[in-house]
Amino acid sequence: MHRRITSHVETEPHSSGPQPDGDPEPNNNGNPEGEENHQSDNEEDPHNNDAPPPPSPVRRSHRERRKAISDDYITYMSEDVDDIGKVEDPTSYKEAIKILNSSKWQIAMEDELKSMGSNDVWDLVEVPDGAKRVGSKWIYKTKYDPKGNIERFKARLVAKGFTQREGIDYNETFSPVSSKDSFRTVMALVAHFDLELHQMDIKTAFLNGDLDEDVYMTQPEGFVVEGKEHLACRLKKSIYGLKQASRQWYLKFDKIIRTFGFTENVKDNCIYVKFKGSRFTILVLYVDDILLACSDKDMLHETKNFLSSNFDMKDLGEASYVLGIEIHRDRSKGWGTDEQAVIYILAHRDAAQRKLIRLAYEEKYSESLTQRLQSELSGDFQTAMSYWILDPVERQAVIANSATKCIDEEYPVIVEIAYANSPAELLKVKQAYHALYKRSLEEDVAANATGNLRDLLLALVGTYRYDGDEVNGGLAKSEAKIIHKAVGNGSITDDGELTRILGTRSKAQLVATFNCFSDDHSTTVTKALLHAEDPTGYTRALRIAARCIADTNKYLVKVLRNAMRSSGTDEESLTRVVVMHAEKDLKEIKDEFHKRASVALEQAVAKETSGDYKTFIMALVGSQ
Repeated sequence: MHRRITSHVETEPHSSGPQPDGDPEPNNNGNPEGEENHQSDNEEDPHNNDAPPPPSPVRRSHRERRKAISDDYITYMSEDVDDIGKVEDPTSYKEAIKILNSSKWQIAMEDELKSMGSNDVWDLVEVPDGAKRVGSKWIYKTKYDPKGNIERFKARLVAKGFTQREGIDYNETFSPVSSKDSFRTVMALVAHFDLELHQMDIKTAFLNGDLDEDVYMTQPEGFVVEGKEHLACRLKKSIYGLKQASRQWYLKFDKIIRTFGFTENVKDNCIYVKFKGSRFTILVLYVDDILLACSDKDMLHETKNFLSSNFDMKDLGEASYVLGIEIHRDRSKGWGTDEQAVIYILAHRDAAQRKLIRLAYEEKYSESLTQRLQSELSGDFQTAMSYWILDPVERQAVIANSATKCIDEEYPVIVEIAYANSPAELLKVKQAYHALYKRSLEEDVAANATGNLRDLLLALVGTYRYDGDEVNGGLAKSEAKIIHKAVGNGSITDDGELTRILGTRSKAQLVATFNCFSDDHSTTVTKALLHAEDPTGYTRALRIAARCIADTNKYLVKVLRNAMRSSGTDEESLTRVVVMHAEKDLKEIKDEFHKRASVALEQAVAKETSGDYKTFIMALVGSQ
């Protein structure tokens, strides 16, 4: 809950409140309260020289008193003590398994231990003589979003570091933490230079740190291994709670981030910066939270990809809630875009309606709506919306063009486009490509690919295959033998025959050929290609082509499942499949996904994405 606190000092009139030296308050005519105006009976004679001089009057300042803090000095705070009505977290394992949400806390603890296992945090061993065990404890925390809604239940296993002994269980413990002043400075730079501002979370950050000491910890309460109660956990990673955990994590992160060209700030050791010519990225590390302020979107994505390849990261998208501070972005340049309104207007319109909106916008404002969205939006949301605003064939042409620029890695996209479309649909995509780039798709494929891979891709996109259902059984048998000869001995011995078959035959004919192959050799073409050794991308391209031919939707479901694996979300692949098929056959893909993953596509997307990107993709998938 956020409070707006206005700090100020109230100024009282001079006549109120206690007076200096404890004097009683004066009455209306200046005498102390309770005294008479006439002289008292024992008052000394003013003419008596022996009488003591009257006391000097108390001097008081007549300056106007100003408030110590001005009224416009406002502090915004986020305090857990003000979380009225929120769920009270359990304080022990025994309490967690008995309260209302015990099943959710049980799942949270199991997830924590699963994470410990995947990170190889400890080994169960006998405790050596003279060694002391460090206790362990469960810590429970209910996580909330900025609006106060429950986001998830988090259980964390920590070591009781207060029982560690210096020089035995740990040595150095110091670890720097970025200051709030540095955070404010970065925010000022973001506003001044109109930088992209994104946030990432490092899952189980401390588990990345390596221990230099031998530390033995008691097994977690409620999860003691039966029959091994006498054993202890010999820690290999710097688990939360250890005195050196924070330091070991920082040293690991510092070592890795420097290899990517970042340099440490001399004043704040948790701020790093990287320059590429006039472009730059600022990285702020606050324990396990990372803030990225970047002048270039490509550098931003490169940094995110690097971090995700080295740590278990969660991309939170554009920063909105950092260190208890809620961030509202109001860019003075451009629209000050209302992303929710953009999603509401465009995500629920079909291709014809979106085209009318584009034309109306361009007529009214004399600028391209597509270009305006690209300049106003950012990140994966901007990429997805930029694709969606296009006509379906133009969209595929743009995606294909992007793939040709790094075809050694993105050739699966070309194969996907070739087989996900009918010959007539593929022709329209190529026509759109020619209109947009003033050259053919085949020309760009030939210019960027090499060897057998180039020959295969050119055959896939350059041939107008027959689209009928007729099948030649004899031809299917003979070409099944050719395929087996090319891949059956564990390596590719292809003289162009595989390319000829896959690139020219109709889909119905190829399915018949694959069935003959399976009947004759008790395996599928895909599995046979899986065991074929080939250092180039040719074999994998053949395998993808075979999967698309056999069942395009099954292949696309595999792409989606790989895109949302636990190691990190591949937003590029997720965007491509959802946006390309939202107006075509996404319902069939969703049904196949649910069948194979035992979870709805909507649930998987909701779990693995965030921010405006999540809202937009969820709208296309159809849950909103």
